Amino acid sequence: MIKINHIVKTPKLSEVLTQILNITYYPNPQNNPEHEIALKEHFINHDFKEFPVTEKRFNKKEFWEKHTTPNWEKANNIPNNIFIFQPFGSQNTPDFIIKYQNILIPLEAKSSKDTKPSFNGTLPHHNCIYAFTSKKYNKHTLFLGKDVSDI
Repeated sequence: MIKINHIVKTPKLSEVLTQILNITYYPNPQNNPEHEIALKEHFINHDFKEFPVTEKRFNKKEFWEKHTTPNWEKANNIPNNIFIFQPFGSQNTPDFIIKYQNILIPLEAKSSKDTKPSFNGTLPHHNCIYAFTSKKYNKHTLFLGKDVSDI
């Protein structure tokens, strides 16, 4: 009898993020967040699994203080290659928390008909990845919050 070994594909986050650059423009109104849904589907299609938001053991303040700490004890129940969608509600940054190589990575979706994102009266978070899509150019730009503001 021949045994077949199944190779489990481990996604490389850098590849998954780079491929976001090829996603066309999606609007992101509050009542129909198409951009966020497109990004969620993108992660699922690249072998990331969704983790239930109700299972996270940290609040927003704790997250922003500790998310770059490898193997943070409050995130030990979250496996790698997982994302949490809207971890702190639809009106709070980030839109996604991605756990990859034992670190929590925030990602925020930004969408505009214009050529620049709006931050709604708040400064960008330094260690947050922003996936910005512009209708004018019909493509994405990725940047870190610290690339926009050094405050």
